[in-house]
Amino acid sequence: MKKIAFIMMVAMSILSVSCDKIEDVTVGFETAIKADMPVVSQKTGADEFSFVGGGVFTLSSDQEIRKYMDNIQDLVPLNGSLIQFNGAKEGNKILNMTLKYGIQTNANEEPSMVTAFGFFGQLGEKNGTIDYQDDSWSPNLIKAMYENKDKVFVIKLEGKSNYNINAPVKLDVPVKVNTTPLQ
Repeated sequence: MKKIAFIMMVAMSILSVSCDKIEDVTVGFETAIKADMPVVSQKTGADEFSFVGGGVFTLSSDQEIRKYMDNIQDLVPLNGSLIQFNGAKEGNKILNMTLKYGIQTNANEEPSMVTAFGFFGQLGEKNGTIDYQDDSWSPNLIKAMYENKDKVFVIKLEGKSNYNINAPVKLDVPVKVNTTPLQ
């Protein structure tokens, strides 16, 4: 009888320590912060158009992230950050562009904008899209989003092209979300 009591005590000790460790578990999953930005173009020269577009997004815009909002421990940017212009035709080019973001703290005021990147060169069409893929700017955006999980982010894209852009531009930033399990 004493052996059974001793074994039960050891088993209970192991279980109670194991349950404490469950709270320390972090799980991770990969997803992407995405936004579609309507863009307006205006002809500014013989073969030149100025464009501007923008949108809003939050971490909770992603259905998977939304489930874990209160438990997020960290957001890690992954490779593959993309700005994509759809509906491009052969010969279409982006001549330059700048992406800015800001945190909406007051619905009646324009947020203070931070430049995420400036691209000055030419990007050409390939398979109906013009893609700008660069991971150097996304860590700052992801850090700001992690620090302001419950805030709305405003994004603004502007630049010049040699064609009239008439399709939304896509923003796609892959991330790994580290979180504690749902309770």
